[in-house]
Amino acid sequence: LSSTFTEGVGSSDSNFAEVMAISGGLKGLCTLMASDGIEDCRKCCGGNGFLLSSGIGALTGDYLEFPTAEGDAAMLMLYLARYLIKALQKTQSGGVLTSTCEYLNVVGQPGFSLEAQRSHIESTATMFANTSELVGLYRYRALRNLVMVGSDLQQKVLDGMSMDDAWSETSLKLVDAARAHCLYCILDTFAQICASIQDAAVRDVMSQLCAVFGLAHIRDQGDWVGVLDVKALKMSHEALSQMLGQLRPNAVALVDAFDFPDRVLNSTIGRFDGKVYEALYEAAQRSAFNKHDPFEGYEDVLRPHLDLEFLKRGNVVPTASKL
Repeated sequence: LSSTFTEGVGSSDSNFAEVMAISGGLKGLCTLMASDGIEDCRKCCGGNGFLLSSGIGALTGDYLEFPTAEGDAAMLMLYLARYLIKALQKTQSGGVLTSTCEYLNVVGQPGFSLEAQRSHIESTATMFANTSELVGLYRYRALRNLVMVGSDLQQKVLDGMSMDDAWSETSLKLVDAARAHCLYCILDTFAQICASIQDAAVRDVMSQLCAVFGLAHIRDQGDWVGVLDVKALKMSHEALSQMLGQLRPNAVALVDAFDFPDRVLNSTIGRFDGKVYEALYEAAQRSAFNKHDPFEGYEDVLRPHLDLEFLKRGNVVPTASKL
């Protein structure tokens, strides 16, 4: 990907077109993944994640525009899909593709069939934890999605539908094909980088993280029909559980590796020193609602409804039960 971007700008029209298309698709996908991830993070932190002092609420407000700003995610996916359809047609006509679309070259080979390209992974949790096997699955899914939607698009035009109407009719499948292409590119690059790491311990942990990324998207996305059968899907879920268990001891270290300082995070629950509850208490004391003790409105609104004698008992259990 890096070489494609480097060579694309100021290079041939074909390279530039690919750079524009894949960067657009990645922008659309990655901004959606990031915004969804921020929301998942907020939910995982419970009520504390909803506090302004957690930093997550502010992060959500700051980031939610990006799946739309500078290019709507769905439109950018369709922009990439248009490039991929042209690339597919090129290889079907005998052309040769390079870079991120190189896997499509098999379509132009004599006797091509999707079934022959299927990644026949052994349905065991161990095999699903293998990053090279996962890359093969993602490659086949990207190939399958694109070939099938390309065939649908072509058939609708042959049946007399205009190209614009045919494109509109298949737009959901086109977005799926573009997403599958982007995820394949991300996972393939991730796996290559992991394999190139010299430190064995770091390489093992990063490979585990790579496998978790691939397996999590198998679990979360429902477009694996025709790629994996029921048994294989079950094994992929089991592999994900096993990989999460292996990765968990290093989770904090992986997050800390980004080395974001406290002044940037501005978070009571994401502090480097880990003093979460002390920071939450201090933030509560600074709140405008707690400037007066008791708070404004207590005497007029809340106190008339309180049973103060009952509250004095605290958590004391009555000595004699009436039951």
